[in-house]
Amino acid sequence: MSILKLVQHLGIKAVGFTGSRKVGMRLFNAALARPEPIPVYAEMSAINPLILFENALLTYIEKIVKELARSVTLGAGQFCTNPGMVVMVESEASKSFLAEFANHIKATPPATMLNSACPKTLQKQVLRYRILNNGIFWCHP
Repeated sequence: MSILKLVQHLGIKAVGFTGSRKVGMRLFNAALARPEPIPVYAEMSAINPLILFENALLTYIEKIVKELARSVTLGAGQFCTNPGMVVMVESEASKSFLAEFANHIKATPPATMLNSACPKTLQKQVLRYRILNNGIFWCHP
């Protein structure tokens, strides 16, 4: 049974979904088109920005580096709750943070993604952020 048929089944009273906006919108439209529309609770393509302040970097750099690296690589970076963007003021502390963070990411073993489209899409997004923002914003690998 396709996911759309499942959403259209009259026994289904609500839908929960985490994933791409494209698929989420297909599910939403199918739920809305039913004779009795149902709610769709969806998390679709969130970025989840993390804002790091100078004082936090100066005080907790090791802990932040370790926990952020763990968070963005959990499940090969495919968890909907992981931070997708880190925002901070350019400073010696932020440069030190980025260097330490890069070392942690490089030391992380590769993991398997859900399907072959995931790494391709992710690579395009990383390159897009680097080009558009000239390296000021970092998009997770």
